[in-house]
Amino acid sequence: MKLIRLSKLALAALLSLSLFSCNFFTNSLGTWAKRDVKSEYNKKSSEELVKLLDDDNLATDKETSAAVLEALGAKTDLKNLPVEQKEKVLDLMTTTTLSIGTLIDSVQDILSQDNPDASSVISSILECVSPADTAATLTILGDTETLDNADPLTIMMAATSVVAQIAKENDLANKTSAIASEIQEVIANGKNTDAAVDAVLGAAVSPEAKKDLKVVFDSLQHLASNRAEDIGNIELPGGIKFSDLLAPSGT
Repeated sequence: MKLIRLSKLALAALLSLSLFSCNFFTNSLGTWAKRDVKSEYNKKSSEELVKLLDDDNLATDKETSAAVLEALGAKTDLKNLPVEQKEKVLDLMTTTTLSIGTLIDSVQDILSQDNPDASSVISSILECVSPADTAATLTILGDTETLDNADPLTIMMAATSVVAQIAKENDLANKTSAIASEIQEVIANGKNTDAAVDAVLGAAVSPEAKKDLKVVFDSLQHLASNRAEDIGNIELPGGIKFSDLLAPSGT
């Protein structure tokens, strides 16, 4: 899929961004997707839905991508897909929820700042998200085969996109910095994921939200524990490596 191929070149830039403004999509999926279109997607198999992503016109339409994600979320066989196809679903989550063009336009701004860190970068991503169904992404993030073999940047971006959805759905817009800090603690310092979930969500949210966030944090910790070198070697614009963003300021 052309969009995904191009976006993967741009995803490294996303981890080095800080946005000054973000535009949220406010139209509900229901107002766009006619009942017959959604019904048609729901009839398709997981393989057929993933194959749709090879259509460039489909992939460049966020609302259509969101409809495909929703249909994929209802499938029970996603873990049986080849890793390459599961990676496509993760990529779709990122390109559907994040405004890639806006983020890329801001790359030079963040790179010109002193001592950029992972927490501020993740915080900026959390604040700029369009709504999308997270079920398919959560299923794949819970799949060890994918975590061990898929592109680590794809996994991290999809995971961050899901966290952004959870934050948005639970009115946690004022906690993006704290959430970003917990993500960094989970990746860089191996913080207990249950403790990280409690620190982010507290006691006021649903058990389902806590369960979903734990899946995300567990996936990031698995990645950090088993593929630390791969994560550290992710190269960002300007020659910066992701490991540099995780390092404490002044080191």
